[in-house]
Amino acid sequence: MQNSDFGVNIGKLPMYGEMKLALIIYLWYPETKGIGYVYNAMLRPFVA
Repeated sequence: MQNSDFGVNIGKLPMYGEMKLALIIYLWYPETKGIGYVYNAMLRPFVA
């Protein structure tokens, strides 16, 4: 497989690893309440 559907190899984007790490920390760290926001804003309408 050469490229993704968007024509960009996502691993070659600048600072992809750092952005991914920042997102994981935001979702995991309790003081940011990131996973609660994601659940309430994006997943809850589909579940309920």
